[in-house]
Amino acid sequence: MDRFARRYGYLLAIAALATLLAAGSGCRSLFFVPLYLLRGNDIPAEYEGLKKKKVAVVCQSVVMMSMGEQFGAPAELARELNRKLAEGVPKIRMVDQQKVEAWIDEGGGMGGDFDYTELGRDLGAEMVVVVELEGFSLEQSTVLYQGKADVQFTVYDMADGKVTFDKPMPQVVHPPNSGVEKSATREVEFRREFIGVLADRIGRHFYAHDKYADFASDAKAMK
Repeated sequence: MDRFARRYGYLLAIAALATLLAAGSGCRSLFFVPLYLLRGNDIPAEYEGLKKKKVAVVCQSVVMMSMGEQFGAPAELARELNRKLAEGVPKIRMVDQQKVEAWIDEGGGMGGDFDYTELGRDLGAEMVVVVELEGFSLEQSTVLYQGKADVQFTVYDMADGKVTFDKPMPQVVHPPNSGVEKSATREVEFRREFIGVLADRIGRHFYAHDKYADFASDAKAMK
């Protein structure tokens, strides 16, 4: 339902923009608006190997993080990515994130040296998505929030224990063009928003997404 609501909002925004453009370039432009809207804006998933699979998500920091704004980010990101994949990938089945966290704690914690394929098999997963968080921050300055994160991810297939998909990502910056005044929102709210954005940027490799979603996200952050 949320995805439908977002799509409806994007279409209204595009329709309004097209109307403004038509006012400046002649009524003929309006005839192209319905065709454009009906055509859709979804970018297909880059990797479709998670469809109809039971999937576990693991996120860990590969650099030492402080007890400040970065603390807890790997676990929060894993939970949010679990949710995004459950919503976006057709017929996917997700391993309960609490079970993943419990397995990791028993195996030495998030920074521990453990076998991801062993985790997957112990938890009955067919695929394991491993996210390595190489950097995470929320502040642009003493008065502005701006989320930045460096991540890369790997997908393991439990059928043979081998890597079936992996990809480094460009640094994720939110909002990309400017910061958000700290006086306008609480840190916990901005943190939740940024982790949601980060999880979606990773998740988009596995499910179709609207190519205009980033514009809407940036506009929302600037409110």
